[in-house]
Amino acid sequence: MKLLLKARDVRIEAEEKIILMEVNLEIAEGEFLWLEGKTGAGKSRLLKTLSFGEKPSSGDIVSVKKFPLLAENTRILQNDSVKENLKLAAPLADILDTSELLNALGLFEKRNQKAYSLSAGEKNLLKLATFLILENELVFLDEPFARMDAETKLRAFKTILEKNRKNTAVLIASAGACPGEAPVKTRKLTLKDGKLYEE
Repeated sequence: MKLLLKARDVRIEAEEKIILMEVNLEIAEGEFLWLEGKTGAGKSRLLKTLSFGEKPSSGDIVSVKKFPLLAENTRILQNDSVKENLKLAAPLADILDTSELLNALGLFEKRNQKAYSLSAGEKNLLKLATFLILENELVFLDEPFARMDAETKLRAFKTILEKNRKNTAVLIASAGACPGEAPVKTRKLTLKDGKLYEE
């Protein structure tokens, strides 16, 4: 498998406090990774660093390119419609692919609605859609199921899995446990006491 990203001996500090230390991680094409950790464990900071949103205090990160990160501060255009937000995210995306994605996420019937009229959970679905419509070898998703009920979360998770089946590597960071619907070959990672562990 093609290696997409390699982090070696990565250390992250903030205000003279060690957030993460000795992080070693490799991600190859088509892999599915679930990163679990309590609030404040450093999940968001790690994903931001792996996506080159900030530099590590020490260590090396080698990547074939800069990959996108869906984070809490990811924005959508509130005065544009659902389908317009997707069009802006991926101007060359096939209309059929866009329709299938919106249908899978339960947003197709609201495709012409302005984003500001959506519920908080639906807005997060739209944010997720703007990342899943992209053609990338790897995507980082930081708490992608925030403000979603159980049914919506499952729908979103299955849609992410479908993207992964098309050989896009996915790294999800969450305070919750990995769902039972996850692929058998899921790599389960945990952040605890400043260190990264893998089952």
